[in-house]
Amino acid sequence: MKTPDNTIRLSPQEILMGFTASCIESVAERLGIGYAEAYKRMDSVGMIDGFIIKYYDTLHTESREVLTDRLTESLKNWEERI
Repeated sequence: MKTPDNTIRLSPQEILMGFTASCIESVAERLGIGYAEAYKRMDSVGMIDGFIIKYYDTLHTESREVLTDRLTESLKNWEERI
């Protein structure tokens, strides 16, 4: 949506989806796998809805490096439990 001053404003949902996509991309890059594979793995253990989206308010305040570390470690731990 454009505002009167010609800037684009994103809805909260669009911001959340962009954040989620960037988390998946960061994990994929860290693990050396494709985005689709990272999405599949993260989704299969419930990480996208049950962690990234659920705790967005806290997670988005962390540095990209710390967040990627946390997500990568969590994914490995969650997959081991299954």
